[in-house]
Formats: sequence, C-alpha cells, structure tokens
Amino acid sequence: MPSLDLRRSVLIGVSHMIPFVVVGGLLQALGLMLGGSAPLVFTLGSLALYLLAPVLAGYISFAIAGRPGLMPGLTAGLAATVTGAGFLGGLIGGVLAGILAQQLGRVPLPEWLRGLAAFLLVPLVATLISGGAMLAVIGPPLASFMRVFGGWLDGLNGVSAVLLAAALGAMTVADLGGPLNKAAYLFAITGVSGAGQAGAGIHGAGLIGGRPLALMAAVMVAGMSAPLACWFATVVRPSAYTPAERRDGRSAGVLGALFISEGAIPFAAIRPMVVIPSLMLGGMVAATGSMLAGATLTAPHGGVFALLSAGHLIGLLGSLALGATLAAGGLLLSRGGGRDRDRNVTDRAASLGGR
Repeated sequence: MPSLDLRRSVLIGVSHMIPFVVVGGLLQALGLMLGGSAPLVFTLGSLALYLLAPVLAGYISFAIAGRPGLMPGLTAGLAATVTGAGFLGGLIGGVLAGILAQQLGRVPLPEWLRGLAAFLLVPLVATLISGGAMLAVIGPPLASFMRVFGGWLDGLNGVSAVLLAAALGAMTVADLGGPLNKAAYLFAITGVSGAGQAGAGIHGAGLIGGRPLALMAAVMVAGMSAPLACWFATVVRPSAYTPAERRDGRSAGVLGALFISEGAIPFAAIRPMVVIPSLMLGGMVAATGSMLAGATLTAPHGGVFALLSAGHLIGLLGSLALGATLAAGGLLLSRGGGRDRDRNVTDRAASLGGR
C-alpha cells in the first residue's frame, strides 16, 4: 500500500490532468474559431474538460491508496464536477477518497474477506463516504466559493490586477515546474474554472471569463519566457556558452514554445543564484505586460498552439518577447567576458540537459 505523501500525490494527479486541460482547451478554441459552440470539435473539447476534476481526483487517490483508491477518487471528482465545485473540489475529493481507501485497506479482516477487500469492500465504502460527502457537504459550499472567487478575479482592475499578475509571473518561474510553479498555474486554473462554472453541464464545461482569462495569459507567457530566454541568450552570444549549453539552449527553445518551463532547468541548476533572479524578472515583466495589454487565453495550456485562442495577440507576443529579452540580457550580463570561467561547472552539469 503506497505511503501518504500529499505533495507527491497531488503532483501526480496534476500531471495526469494536464493533457485533458491542454487538449480540451485547444479543441474548444478551435471549435469557437470554426463557428461557436455548436460544432463537434467544441463539444469534444467540453467533454475533455468535463473530465478534469474526475481525472485529477482519481489519480490523486490512486497515488495515495493504489488501485483501491482509483474508483472512489474518480467518483468523488465527478461529484465535484456535478455540484459545481470544479477543480478545487476534485483536489479535495481525491485526497479524501485516497486517505479513506488507504486507511480502510489497513483494517484487519477475516481471511475469507481479504480477497474481496481490494476490489469490492474498500472501493465501495470509500466511494460511499467520499462521494456522499462531496455531494452533500463539501461540494455546495465549494461551488459557492468558486463563484465568488471567479467573480473576484473578474472584478480586479488597475494596480491590483497588475500586482497579482506580477506575483504569479514570479512564482511561475521561481522553481521551474516545482511547487511554486504548479501553485501559480493551478491558481489561474481555479480562477477560470470558477468564472466558467465547469459544473454547469457538459456543453457548458469550459474556461470562460474576463479577468481570469487575462490571468491565464499572464501565467502562460511567464512560464514560456524563462526557457525562451535561455535559448535566446545562447543564440545572441554563442561564444559565452559551451557546446553542451548551446544544445540545451535549443531544447529550451522548443520546450519554451510549448509552455514547458522545465526547459530552463539545465541553466538554472548550474548557477541558480544568478540565473533564477534574471528569469524571475523576465517572468514578472512578461506577466505584467500581458495583463496591461489585456491579453487573454481560452486554452489554458499548449504554448504556441494556445495562440489559436488568444485575445490581443500582439500584446501577448510583445509581452512575451519583452520578458524573454530582459531575462536573456540578465543571463548574458552575468556571464561576463566568456565561458572559460564556468566551463568546469557546466561540464559537470551537462547531464542535466536531458531533463
């Protein structure tokens, strides 16, 4: 039976959820481009997004309790969607279902009942408790909170919106795919889920709103700016980097274009105290510029492919370019006159390039 590690379990759930977010959002954006909410493409995207909370909850529960936790988690996540608790409800439901299944699996049973425990008794009891609690106790107040939260984000204006964008931009880049990065991204997802009321039905499942979509754009350009800055720095002054770093730079460019901020890890791992502040500055500038430009994104992931759903595309691209350029400038200034001083360090860290 897996041990309880909530942080690891939540990250596992999020990693399984992201393909549904990416594909669902892009399909909805493509459907809107083809003619509104009626086309088949938009409906397929809505179906994918409708599964967001169940998949998140199911795999969180699975990570905590193993196979006996999968069915209770999926059911609790579906209950969260039905009640309108959305993503946040899925997260709570998955943790609850997983802990219940884990603890129930430790209850001593007679020999003749042990064979039934893993595939019948534990899932049955855990589903009744976690699913029932989500439908009757947890879901309704969470749904109210999501509506209030989405409305609060939609009502942000002026300095408050810019400061929030700057903070999330810095968090997105601070640990390059770690807990702060995930927290910023999930904050944006929670906002758009609250604004869109994902529990309104399959055809209404979506990421719809005003200010929340601007926040989504801000987080995405911040996450893209860091690896793109690393690539840009190696292109502008290749003599400052070793061949291994230049290869890492090309990989970072591709990953950055896809909104995979981990592409900057090989550079940050070598000289974190210098590289990360430069990348954070670029992320803050990109996010703030995107918010000021009024850029929005309907698709919550996908990088360049998400541009199909962008509003104020010129402002979004300009903010991304500005943030990446500033971060690249900071990286180049920190390199000084050349690469020889850092050659030994970079050679020892070259194995990180495959991450």
